[in-house]
Amino acid sequence: YKLSSQQELTFRKLFNTICWLEDFSHIFWLLSRTIKNEEDYEIITKNFLIQQKENGAFYTEFRLSPYHHVFLWGKKIDKILYYVKKWIDDAFEENWSIWKIIIESARQYGLQHMQKVFDWTKYYFDKEYVVGFWIWWIEKDSDLAVFSDIFDQALNSGIPLTVHAGENGCVDNLQYCIKHPWISRIWHALSYNLLDAEMKNILKNSWKIVEVSLTSNNKLKYVNSLDTHPLIDMHKEGIKYCISTDDTTIFQTTYSNEMQLAQKLLWLKTKDISLLKKNAIDSAFCSLECKNLLWKI
Repeated sequence: YKLSSQQELTFRKLFNTICWLEDFSHIFWLLSRTIKNEEDYEIITKNFLIQQKENGAFYTEFRLSPYHHVFLWGKKIDKILYYVKKWIDDAFEENWSIWKIIIESARQYGLQHMQKVFDWTKYYFDKEYVVGFWIWWIEKDSDLAVFSDIFDQALNSGIPLTVHAGENGCVDNLQYCIKHPWISRIWHALSYNLLDAEMKNILKNSWKIVEVSLTSNNKLKYVNSLDTHPLIDMHKEGIKYCISTDDTTIFQTTYSNEMQLAQKLLWLKTKDISLLKKNAIDSAFCSLECKNLLWKI
């Protein structure tokens, strides 16, 4: 799909001046429009695999967002997954890198959309390729409660959850994630410092983990300066966390870069970095056999 001159101009302007999640979503939408056929997912996956390999990644969990192409443009989810899985297999055979898919849904499309995307996840969930379900996009106060039934369905089906909560400072959604027994990974949690001591203690003593994306938080202006990032307090107070990249293309970052930012921000020592790796492996959605392989490496 070829962008019009105006679309390309808008894209480049936004790409160079991205701030706020609305800008990100606009770019995300424009990029999605360039995927014309299911076969294009093969090209995209291949390019992403190459990028990850060059960055030294051995294990990657990545979010797949095919709903625009299925709901709006009539593409087939089974064909999309076929082409993505093809390159996952090739990557493993060629260089032993391991790839897992987390199917992504968007809260702004409402409950019916969320249920449909979860049904995909449930149907294709196999722990070999599709390993989890994710909910994202701009939050509204307490909007996660709307999807409680889906979270409970995930619990009953044994499908791991990672949920976008607290990015815009909404503490109710973060509290919801802390209280729900099956949400194991909380994305961003920037409202951490708004929690009371009891909720912080519950989070600290739970098996849940916070996924932190420093570049994303800073570029989207949810954190004006990394020196004020709530990760500093999470680290001091013993909250389990790991480092992630968010969208590597739009934010122009890598896992190595994010780790370097965290190391500089928190003055991490070797033992701290080892703990971050442990947190990442322990919270991965792969099988115990896969985790043991990662530990060995």
